[in-house]
Amino acid sequence: MSQQMRLGKLATKVVYTKNGMDVFFYNTKIVNLAGRKLTLDTGGWFIATTRTRMNQVSNQFGLGYGVIQRNYEWYIVYGDEIIPVIGNKITIKLN
Repeated sequence: MSQQMRLGKLATKVVYTKNGMDVFFYNTKIVNLAGRKLTLDTGGWFIATTRTRMNQVSNQFGLGYGVIQRNYEWYIVYGDEIIPVIGNKITIKLN
């Protein structure tokens, strides 16, 4: 069974920057954290593994968001909000 709470090393890389961090899955920067601004980017890959990696980042670094899929549509759950992902990329401000 795969480990769902922490990022694995297979095809995943965390790069720390002076403002935050970038998380790459293969060659796609799927998570960018700059201060309290969070950008999630599927790179067009709306697949379960991309969603899992995004959720693992949230769990491992305590960011408090979740990525879910309902009826083939993706949503970000953050606090009391459910935000639809329109296009490949979404940016939210963390509390």
